[in-house]
Amino acid sequence: MATTLPYRDINVHASANYYAFSSPSSPNAPTLVVDRPSGDLRLNDGKVLGARRVSSIAGILGIIKLRLDKYVVVITKAQPMGRLRGQMVHRVVATEFLPLRDPQVRDPDEDTYLSLLKTFLKNGPMYFSYTMDITNSFQRQAEKDLSEPLWRRADDRFFWNRFIQSDLIDFRLGNSQRSSLRQSMGSHSEVDPFILPVMFGMLRITNTSVKGNSFTFALITRRSRFRGGTRCFSRGIDERGNVSNFNETEQIVILNDDASSGMAGYAGDGFENGRIPGNPGKEVHVLSYIQTRGSVPVFWAEVNTLKYTPKLQVRGVESAIPAARRHFDEQIKLYGDNYMVNLVNQKGREKQIKEAYEQITRLLVSTPAEDTMPSPHTEEKFHVVEPAEKHQQYDRMHYIYFDFHNETKGLRWHRAQLLLDQLEQPLLKQQYFHGVDMPGDKLGRMEVRNRQTSVVRTNCMDCLDRTNVVQSMLGRWTLTRMLTDLGFLRSGENASDDAVFEHLFRNVWADNADVVSRSYSGTGALKTDFTRTGNRTRAGMLQDLNNSCSRYVQNNFTDGPRQDAFDLFLGAYEPSSTDVTYVDRRPVLIQSMPYILAGCLFFIFISIFTRRLPNSTQRFYADPPKTPDQTVLPGSNSATRATDEPAPPNLTPSAPSSSSTIPAENVPKTPPTPAEAQSSSNVSATTSSGAPTGAGTASVTPSAGSGSTSTSQKPKRKPRRWRRFFLSLIILSGLGYAGGVYYSLISDNWHDFFTEYVPFGEDTVAYFEEREFRRRFPQDKSAASRAYPQVRGENKVTISGKSGMSSRVTDDASQGSDLGTKGRHTSALQDNQPARSKQAPTAAPSAEKKKIAEPSKEATKKEPSKSAPAETPKIEAKAPSPPKPEEPSKSAAPVASIDPLNVPASNEAAVQDVVKILNDIITVVNADNAAGKYSSAISKAKDEISKVAQSIAALKETEHRAAEAKIQANHTEFDGYAKELLSRVEQEMREQESRWKDEYETERERLSQSYQSKLNTELASARDVYDQKLKNELLEQSVALHRAFADDVATRVETERDGRLGRLAELAKAVQSLEELTADGATVLDRALNTQHLQVALDAVRARLEPSAPAPAPFVTELAALKAAALPTASNDNNDDNAIVAAAVASIPPTAYQRGIPSAAQLIDRFRRVAAEVRKAGLLPAEAGVASHAVSWALSKATFRKEGMPVGDDVESVLARAETWLEEGRLEEAAREVNGLGGTARELCRDWLGECRRVLEVRQALEVVETEARLQSLLVG
Repeated sequence: MATTLPYRDINVHASANYYAFSSPSSPNAPTLVVDRPSGDLRLNDGKVLGARRVSSIAGILGIIKLRLDKYVVVITKAQPMGRLRGQMVHRVVATEFLPLRDPQVRDPDEDTYLSLLKTFLKNGPMYFSYTMDITNSFQRQAEKDLSEPLWRRADDRFFWNRFIQSDLIDFRLGNSQRSSLRQSMGSHSEVDPFILPVMFGMLRITNTSVKGNSFTFALITRRSRFRGGTRCFSRGIDERGNVSNFNETEQIVILNDDASSGMAGYAGDGFENGRIPGNPGKEVHVLSYIQTRGSVPVFWAEVNTLKYTPKLQVRGVESAIPAARRHFDEQIKLYGDNYMVNLVNQKGREKQIKEAYEQITRLLVSTPAEDTMPSPHTEEKFHVVEPAEKHQQYDRMHYIYFDFHNETKGLRWHRAQLLLDQLEQPLLKQQYFHGVDMPGDKLGRMEVRNRQTSVVRTNCMDCLDRTNVVQSMLGRWTLTRMLTDLGFLRSGENASDDAVFEHLFRNVWADNADVVSRSYSGTGALKTDFTRTGNRTRAGMLQDLNNSCSRYVQNNFTDGPRQDAFDLFLGAYEPSSTDVTYVDRRPVLIQSMPYILAGCLFFIFISIFTRRLPNSTQRFYADPPKTPDQTVLPGSNSATRATDEPAPPNLTPSAPSSSSTIPAENVPKTPPTPAEAQSSSNVSATTSSGAPTGAGTASVTPSAGSGSTSTSQKPKRKPRRWRRFFLSLIILSGLGYAGGVYYSLISDNWHDFFTEYVPFGEDTVAYFEEREFRRRFPQDKSAASRAYPQVRGENKVTISGKSGMSSRVTDDASQGSDLGTKGRHTSALQDNQPARSKQAPTAAPSAEKKKIAEPSKEATKKEPSKSAPAETPKIEAKAPSPPKPEEPSKSAAPVASIDPLNVPASNEAAVQDVVKILNDIITVVNADNAAGKYSSAISKAKDEISKVAQSIAALKETEHRAAEAKIQANHTEFDGYAKELLSRVEQEMREQESRWKDEYETERERLSQSYQSKLNTELASARDVYDQKLKNELLEQSVALHRAFADDVATRVETERDGRLGRLAELAKAVQSLEELTADGATVLDRALNTQHLQVALDAVRARLEPSAPAPAPFVTELAALKAAALPTASNDNNDDNAIVAAAVASIPPTAYQRGIPSAAQLIDRFRRVAAEVRKAGLLPAEAGVASHAVSWALSKATFRKEGMPVGDDVESVLARAETWLEEGRLEEAAREVNGLGGTARELCRDWLGECRRVLEVRQALEVVETEARLQSLLVG
């Protein structure tokens, strides 16, 4: 049975009432219709009518509902990444949202949701395959039923678009809970090809070789969609057992996979399940190795407080036990034994994470056995927690702690090899997956030759940087083992010995680290220089510093929108039409602060880049004082001497010369007379707005003709602040642009941003890349064609503004398809050629062309002269005029439509796919009534395709004959090998028969001896039983004789009652009384012995709880002895008292006797540490911010602590009374005081109160047991 695979080519028909999705490669398949605006899904068997636009997409990503509308998310562009076992894998490059409603009014929340999702899909690395399930590892694929649809086989953890595919899946299964369905209920298997699973993570496929042996190397990292999110918003484990940042990394080696050696080729559904076959003469071997990473499986979180290291909070480990059980149930079921490598620090803030992880492991493993290996630098280099015996499923957990930072500090990265040495035996034991393709299997099943039986689960705090280093080391070690088993390497050789492959291996793993880190923390990974080069470098440290600073900024300011995008896409949050999420409800003053800050920065920027005037700080109260000789007015009382006056200028105009003439406006005017100057002075003084400057001064400037103007002061130049500002801006912009170009040449991420968003960025970067290419490869002949220069006079290709896919339907019903217009669908050379469909081509003779071209060349060589204008018309007259369109021939009938191509003789999938593509083009051309325009080109294409089909058929026939000859030769060779094999098998069978005979005789002798010993044992048992029966019969006879004797004696006593024998009755009574006294004495002795046992067990428990112990010690054995001493016995008739003791023992909580209880000193010490934090919290208001925390910390240091028994309900008084009660040994009163706290103070003391509660419960139970023991001893006395 052939499986149903997703469609590779889907056409979208858009109209005002629906979206229709159909596959041109499957014309008989039904069309999926999404009604607008209701969103109902239905299948249409016929052709959909009324659509005005056709677009092609790579697949349907899903359907998502936001606040006001539903959107169909489609993949508009996919990039091929390579082939695995001949099956192509694609990456999602571009997506588009098709709304079901035409928005009339823009909604800010709806736009925000769309922006978040578009940014997420643009930056998220998502991959898919039409023919291969990339969500499952090769080992899990080998166990799947490949006849099921692709989406049913997908691993639900890595099926990232599972939520937005829910509408399609519900429609497929007939479930209408999420969406209304127009058709009747029931399963619709025709929807399976429209459901495309998408994986989120990293994928890299490359062809390489080691020591001349070629193979395909691939690395796939799959991120789980459960508990997805960003670094500081998603930590630890949730109630369902899902951990944050869980990734499965699979390292793949494929041998003899010739089908994966290139990107070319197109596989159809009918050709081996969409696969291109590999090398037919060799077996295709698939080897893979899986590692996992995930957050520490306890409840913990980091709270952003604008500090570089966020505040770490860890909840009680006991509360995480159910969630951890669910998590490891799944991990052990999927991967087998889990070797949990913990790389966090054993000191500082990460210490509590390490202790919590170890504690949860101890609680899950039934009989934990721990081993600690110290080092010269730390107390623990390795800390291993292994199950001593395997009694349950969780005993398949193996915990290994390695202090990564302390062992590798000081750039001693070679010491990370110590962890590999510690894991060598588990790695040898766990193996790896090895499968071989089954030839002739249409579904692509594999023969499994080896399985991976366990997995290494690595983690650090973020599961990013340290985890990447360790996983790359384990991957290299396993790869060396794989290549050695394949025979590529000899024993003792390593894959790292090949320098070219080692460089490739390091860069692939470093790219994997960067992708995983960007999806979780927002930046590239740290320590990738070690992964890429094998050494820690200074440049790598600077890059790590840059990434760390970027992580701080993003985690505190930009990770919120990223987390919202995760929640929207994965369905953790579903917007409601009634909720208003993004409305800013803060006060107006708070909202205006960013704009005020921006204005301040703008003015600061202006003040920096503009020059300050020298008199900008002078106070202008009046004109500055002037000296008396600054102004000389004719006829005034000036103190200036007459000799100081300059001579009046000669105003008599000279005769104009013949060479030049002075214009009238340039002739100087006649100076005013003294009377006129005095009158103008008076008028200026009365109309001047300035204050008088004192005697001997004047505020009127001299006239232009006066010769008394002082020449010592020059006019001040106007400040050119704007010119300096723009000049500085241009210089800085140029430097920034140059820096951006340089950084684009060394950074791929910045290259993409710069070339896409910066004007002329793509051309500039391409120019420098071309120069660099020509410098490095000067002999490359193809370098001249890399720039693709524009031909002079050639019309450029213009892309229409309406090209591409849009949700809006065009208004012009007569426009049709855009294939008939000039644009990206037609050739760029058509604009330079005459319309061939309207006239016959007319070509000028070559001789005439030469005549026309020669004068033009001669004209360009001549220098310009007076005769040039006269010669120009002649040259223009020789140039041929463009041909005029001729009337179409009446005999040539217009082409109504183009018949589709049919090549029934060829069964090749590639040819049929090309035929389908050409038929689709013919359909579009016919729909646009452009058959006459493209008929010749399409006819030529038909002929070429027919020739290709015939060539393929001939080639197949030739190859078929060659294959038959080769099969015959192989058959002959196989017969020889088979005969030799039969002879060897017969010899081995004879040898095996002799061995079996010897083994049979040995086994027969052993069975005979065993039967004889068993027979002797049975006879001895029967003899013992017979002897026991005889003893019982003799005892019964003795009892019967004793009873007969007693009856005889009683008869005689009754007969002779009045005689001397009457005293025997009294004697019998005395004997009976003596027997009762003896029985009572035995009972008293038994009770005394039980009381003594109870007291001894109680003393043992108290001795175990002595306060001198350095740490709480468990008392499981002692408590079991105490419980056994309290059990009711047959000889003890006071069973009620024993029941009281048993109930008291049962009231002790299991965590108390399994972990022990702290002593009074330990409780006091822990209380004092908790009290310090409580005092800080007691000074905080209800909604505290960063400033409140800082003030509370300062006040907690400066506040005087109370002592004794102060009065009051404040936190300090309660803590002082509790500490006094603790020092007096009155734990119950201290707990009652602390229990009276509220709010954050009570929450901080919750764990301490729990310890007190366990101590009090144990003490109360022991007091009850001790009281009962004393009561029993008194009763015995």
